[in-house]
Amino acid sequence: MVKIFLASNWKSLEDKAIDLWKEIRPDQPTILVPTYSLRQSFLLRLTQIAGGVLSDTVQVLNRFAERLAFDESPTDRWATEWDNYFATQQAVSKLGLDQRWVMKGIIQQINRDIEELEMVGCEEKNVQSIIGDDLIRRLCPIWSKKRQLLNDYGIYSTAQVFQKATRSLERIRGRPVIIYGFRFLAKLQWAFVRQMVNRINSLGHPVFFFFLYSPLNPSANEDAHFLVDLVKKEWNLDEESLPMTTADPIRYLSENLFQWGRSNSAVSPPSFGQHSGEQSVFFLESAGVYQEVETAVRFLVRLIQSGKIKSFQDAIFFVPSWTEYLPALEWVRSRFSLPLNFVTYEAQVPHPLQKTLFTILQARRNDWDAESVLSLLFDPFIGRSGKRSPLIPLNRQSGVAKRIRERMYLRGADNWIAYLDADEHVADFLREVSQLPGQASFAAHANAWSELIKKWLWDREEHQEVLEKFLSCLYSLSQWECVVGWDTLADLIGSEVCQETKDRAPGLRIAHAESGRGLWAPVVFILGAHDGSFPPSPPAFQLLTERHRMILQKHTNFPFAHSRERYFRSYCNLLWELIGSANCALVISRCHSDADGKERSPSLFYTALWDTVGAVNPDRELIKRQAGDVLPSDNEILSQREKSMVRVYHFFHSSTQNNPLSGIGILNCDSFRQRLTDEYKRYTRPQEGPWDGKEIGLYQTDWSDLWREKEVRVSSLETYQKCPYRFFAEHLLRLYPVRERWSPMDPLFLGSLWHCIVTSFLKELHGKGCFPPLDELQKIATETIEQYKDKIPNPWWELLRQEIVSFCEQIYNAEARQADQWKPVKVEEDIKIKAGELLNIPNNLSDLMLVMRPDRQDCSSLEKTKLRIADYKTGSAPQPKDVREGLHLVLPLAAAAVGAIEMVFLKLLEYRHKTGDYRQSCQLPSRELSLEKAIETAKEAARSALTGIANNVFTVDPYDEWVCRSCQRQALCRKGSLRIGYRSVRRIRKGDE
Repeated sequence: MVKIFLASNWKSLEDKAIDLWKEIRPDQPTILVPTYSLRQSFLLRLTQIAGGVLSDTVQVLNRFAERLAFDESPTDRWATEWDNYFATQQAVSKLGLDQRWVMKGIIQQINRDIEELEMVGCEEKNVQSIIGDDLIRRLCPIWSKKRQLLNDYGIYSTAQVFQKATRSLERIRGRPVIIYGFRFLAKLQWAFVRQMVNRINSLGHPVFFFFLYSPLNPSANEDAHFLVDLVKKEWNLDEESLPMTTADPIRYLSENLFQWGRSNSAVSPPSFGQHSGEQSVFFLESAGVYQEVETAVRFLVRLIQSGKIKSFQDAIFFVPSWTEYLPALEWVRSRFSLPLNFVTYEAQVPHPLQKTLFTILQARRNDWDAESVLSLLFDPFIGRSGKRSPLIPLNRQSGVAKRIRERMYLRGADNWIAYLDADEHVADFLREVSQLPGQASFAAHANAWSELIKKWLWDREEHQEVLEKFLSCLYSLSQWECVVGWDTLADLIGSEVCQETKDRAPGLRIAHAESGRGLWAPVVFILGAHDGSFPPSPPAFQLLTERHRMILQKHTNFPFAHSRERYFRSYCNLLWELIGSANCALVISRCHSDADGKERSPSLFYTALWDTVGAVNPDRELIKRQAGDVLPSDNEILSQREKSMVRVYHFFHSSTQNNPLSGIGILNCDSFRQRLTDEYKRYTRPQEGPWDGKEIGLYQTDWSDLWREKEVRVSSLETYQKCPYRFFAEHLLRLYPVRERWSPMDPLFLGSLWHCIVTSFLKELHGKGCFPPLDELQKIATETIEQYKDKIPNPWWELLRQEIVSFCEQIYNAEARQADQWKPVKVEEDIKIKAGELLNIPNNLSDLMLVMRPDRQDCSSLEKTKLRIADYKTGSAPQPKDVREGLHLVLPLAAAAVGAIEMVFLKLLEYRHKTGDYRQSCQLPSRELSLEKAIETAKEAARSALTGIANNVFTVDPYDEWVCRSCQRQALCRKGSLRIGYRSVRRIRKGDE
């Protein structure tokens, strides 16, 4: 007896299969499934029902065929991906073909095409006779030689495994079989299944087929239509449709997806009232993959709070690519301490040992550059032979590291051994690594790396399993004599030195979209519905063309697995199956932009889902988050720490002029500021320390007493004018961004160095009353740079010294030429003035001291009462429009305070000989704005900034489209309504048209 069951929902299909298994359990039925994740799911369900089952009760079809094929020859095995790779490369070499065929991408494509041809029952001779073009004539000898090489070592291709298994079906045990969840079978797989079913029937046992398929929507599951028809025709069966147990909107989506617009007589949508009051399909849009994953998790919290599901375990996330989404998932796990349960076997992350092996490879490839030497000698996984201790004792590590940095240009293992005066162990290690082969046979690579790993990598228990796995891989591939290089070895390390990301504790379930087929949950999230991700772009390079496949398909009467004709159709079928995984709610998510705000297009699938849902629910919900929106809403909070952060945020953004509390008074409390700083660090880097459970205490005081005695630098008011929240983070919270890497050629370092040199020279000039010689400036420059000699490697320090000394003459000439007009009278001195004397400001702020520090104040050589305010710049300078818009305040207010008649920026390192002056990169004011108007604009802007600060207004107010994108404080910024989506709208100021 053969029966077939159909459903468009995985839960309905699984429930029927479980009920059927319980009925025929005394006969020990076997369940055959397409994936390992589906096997694990069934074993878990059956164990809960029956209290325990044998492991072979549920089997993956390929593994089932492999056991039958190699039952009588246990030394034989199935070819791995690397076996196929090396066999094909060796076949190309032995045939004397063009070595351009040895490129990795070409070899991988050859292997895919060969397997595809074999699985539809094609042979080399048949293919050559049917298709006679030059490319196929080149492919067939490689095909034949590769198979011979594999078979010589007792290794067999996928097609050969199924052929051997089909011939071994006479040994199969007689028991009922449930064939569950398949949507495509290649010709040899189908031949195996067909004969197996006939064999089981001949022994008097039933066979049951279960397909996720709906005759009501053939457009969405055309890919499975061929297999369902094949089964029904082979045994003359009538299908039995199972009842649906899912929410109405999801059922409607399943029945009508891809139906709209396919014909002129499209089915009209049902009335809106049919599904009224039930929102079950949601759409999320986020900026970047990391925020997409975080948004999905936060939305899941909303669903739990609304009562749709009970816990995280009642949901499943389907991701289209581990490469793209695994780092983001690991980040969410670390940040929120959220356990993740990866239910498919492909989810693997690099093991820490991978970095060590890559560093060894990099050192060998780069001929022992200083960076590789530093990384290897202090690597925590490399130690002395037979001892669990580092190569270099701890008390010597600091000195050795300092010596290595002093010889950044050194190369070669022998040179490092001589320079460091290395002991016997270190010298042996460096020599052995330097002797690793470059271009050599894989057998030579495997032997050398095996010896190195066994001798120099610590045998710690926590990484012993991964080491044994990698060594086993090297041993199993050591028979291949093909010549490979470092790139191939790096690929092998990357694929083999990794660990499964499977949490044993219950948690949020994560599955790959392809291999997670058949899994279901009350709530399903489909991530990555943006262009190029789901569905992914088809491969651009193929040896076996569509014309070839069409010709061969007529002879085989069977579809090809990788045909472009069915590429999009197969992903339509996959999307339809993922929709069938949900019962209570379905969430579709995409990245509407990358992490920097660059827009991305939605995929055709996302658009199709949106339109189909819109046909029945015009009020469908769309949740959209911008790149800067990192603080959750009240119903999306995942931890007590986030709850505390939200409280502080609302406090600072809800203050008004009538509020008795003020952010200034609160932030002047050192304990509060330090507490908030600590919380910010833990929020952005939670792995650096646990939260102690304490919330941030709000310090209450009368702000006016603290504010009245405070000095405010005008440069901080410039920051406030550009972005109030940046002022809040930088000048009140003291949260300065950490610079990741420092270089002596860094523009900021060079600028500060030149300021220091020129300031010392101007003070010398002012003190002597006469112009000193050039030697004086060069001496000051040399003494200044000498302070950094121990901090900068010698080659860089010498280069920097020569550059600075050479520019001294240029600066000296500029100062000498302008001495006829202006002479410095004050250098780097503060100008202080009460706010009430300069600005029209409320009385409670009138005693506030405004502090300005221009680089220099000059007096005229002709009229001593005329003053000039000047600033030096080594990089770019503010533009005149910044003065017009009130974004540059220091020079105008300083000019007003001392009565200066001119204000300029003097461009260091750029000297114009014709005029004998520094390049005046930004003359302020310009022709468009008088000095008086510039001062009035600056006063009004300063008054507005001080009032805003006093009233605790720190909301985000971007100046132009680049402010938010380049800001290093996006992680702290919380004002979502003014983020990237509004960058194109500039702030309206007085003077703007």
